Amino acid sequence: MTAVADIPPFVLLGAVELGESAGLDVRPWFAGTGTDPAALAGAGAARVTLGQAATVLRRAVRAMPGRPVGMRIGGRDPLLTMGMLGVAMRSSATLGDAVATGIELHRAAGSLLDFELDRLGAESALCLYERRPDPELIALCCEEAFCSCLLFVRTILGTGWSPARLELTYPPPGYVADYHRFFRCELRFGAEANRLVFATAELARPLPTHNESTRTFALDACRRLLAGVGDRPGVVGTVETLLGRNLRRPPSPAGQRGQEGAPARVQDGVVVAAAQHQERPVQAGLGDRAADRLVDADPAGAREVLRNIRAQGRETLTALRELVGILRDEDGGGRAPQPGLARTGDLFAVARAAGMVLTTTVEGAPGPLSRQADLAAFRIVQEALTNCRRHAPGAPVTVRIVHNDGVLLEIRNGRAAAGPAGSGHGLAGMRERVRQAGGTLRAGPDGDGGWVVVAELPAAAG
Repeated sequence: MTAVADIPPFVLLGAVELGESAGLDVRPWFAGTGTDPAALAGAGAARVTLGQAATVLRRAVRAMPGRPVGMRIGGRDPLLTMGMLGVAMRSSATLGDAVATGIELHRAAGSLLDFELDRLGAESALCLYERRPDPELIALCCEEAFCSCLLFVRTILGTGWSPARLELTYPPPGYVADYHRFFRCELRFGAEANRLVFATAELARPLPTHNESTRTFALDACRRLLAGVGDRPGVVGTVETLLGRNLRRPPSPAGQRGQEGAPARVQDGVVVAAAQHQERPVQAGLGDRAADRLVDADPAGAREVLRNIRAQGRETLTALRELVGILRDEDGGGRAPQPGLARTGDLFAVARAAGMVLTTTVEGAPGPLSRQADLAAFRIVQEALTNCRRHAPGAPVTVRIVHNDGVLLEIRNGRAAAGPAGSGHGLAGMRERVRQAGGTLRAGPDGDGGWVVVAELPAAAG
């Protein structure tokens, strides 16, 4: 029987980013698999087989022995690890509804395990089952799944939420202290099943993020994905990839405040660009039939969904503008102005408004930068601050901008207050931006439990 490539690559991409952040060459992990990191991260709806995923992840575990690889992958932003499934779950009415949705559609998030809910009277358990037994991967897979599920719940119900206990079939790993710090519950290793146990009453808890219209869109997108709605060419493929990368980001305070004023020509541009490829833009991860039904039955609800998605996807639209140039005036004029270093003050204001303890310093007088380098500088600061918020919540952050023959950017965060340390999501994208602008980038642990990103970009030629 031919293996079916039906697994989204979110877990594999997390392993790749973790390996790159550790300074490893991840390309050998993919040798002989028929795929590679660029194919997984490129435009279109990339999928892998269970065999491909298992091969890559086994090599990742061997390359990083004794490290909590699964915890690091699952400890990223829940909307990042779960994709549109995370949007559907967050939009559910109750925690029980979210769990039911997750169990039904868990493969849309790229999980290598199967999920079931076991009701045990006053207690319930989220149980994980291997599709293909693999002693070398069971710890990674359980860590990734349970960490992402627990982070998902904590982002909605509060960081103090913890399960009653965690039962695991494998022996305690060498980094078991990380389990105690993160899960904050009783741990039972060598158990007969892999399951997260919690009070059944929790399933009735209402979710403050409930939005039925958004849930309808997201559910349709997940079901289409699992039904095998294939790759889409041209702009639609690009849109789908960018939605997959960026719609998982929760809206920032600035996004919530500014969503009503987002330029209408963004949506118009998507329509025009997609029409040139004889595709409908709403197919890009949203589901055309769900959209048609919603618009026909509830125009006001459709506007609400668009506002909700816009709030989560403002960075998607910006990235789309950069890649395919859809914000052209109808008379052929120039594009909307791109952000640069002069606008980093906006990023700092948003970060502080969200509660980040941020210190900024600027040294020297700004010199001329190429348009590409100026934009890259802004994006590096933006992505680094986002990483600090996701992976080191509560930690102090410092940003240092040094103008010399070009510009040096240093973004540093202290030790995370709680949870597994982040893997530096977006590192590959930052490196590519810097490379294209002719600069260099270094990123990694700072030796004091924190993380530092240093980028150097050259002055404009001539």
